[in-house]
Amino acid sequence: MNLAILKIGNENQMASFGIINYLTTIVYMLLLGLSFGVQPLFSFNHGAKNHEKVSKFYKFTMMAAFSINLFYFIILYVWGNKIIGFFTNDIFIINETYIGLTIFNLAFFVIGVNVIQSGYYQAINTPEKSNIISIFRSIVFFPIVLFISSKSLGLKGVWLSTLFSEILCLVAWNLLLRKDLKIYLKKVFLFSTN
Repeated sequence: MNLAILKIGNENQMASFGIINYLTTIVYMLLLGLSFGVQPLFSFNHGAKNHEKVSKFYKFTMMAAFSINLFYFIILYVWGNKIIGFFTNDIFIINETYIGLTIFNLAFFVIGVNVIQSGYYQAINTPEKSNIISIFRSIVFFPIVLFISSKSLGLKGVWLSTLFSEILCLVAWNLLLRKDLKIYLKKVFLFSTN
């Protein structure tokens, strides 16, 4: 992203990206911690063939990720300018960062799903499926989307590139792992009606 910003922007926009990185690291680490923390619960109950508990933990984790993202998004949407003001006094950088941060934060709703799904596959001893998600996220979609969106939409395209690539990743792993997803949804539906 640094190179894309340098090609289409200036040092002020690079400073904005630095601030965005500082602020979004918090929510990313929370999502990663959530994914790592629930893995032993997935793993143990999957091994014990307790699909009802796996389903409950999965739904709880997804809801927790959504809640974290929603809380974080609202905080930064309402008080973002003041929080960004801790990093700089420059009004242009504050405004530019606020726009970028608001757009960038939308991606975390999808990142949460992808990170937890990757952790789920790792926990149930299918690391190849987890690796597929990781490869899609970092190697396949992100560089391509960043290149295309920055060329066509400029700086807003850079901010949107994470959202677009995460959505593509979500769609791709759902298509590739559709059989597993259908089995999972069937189990979730059966246990949620009891």
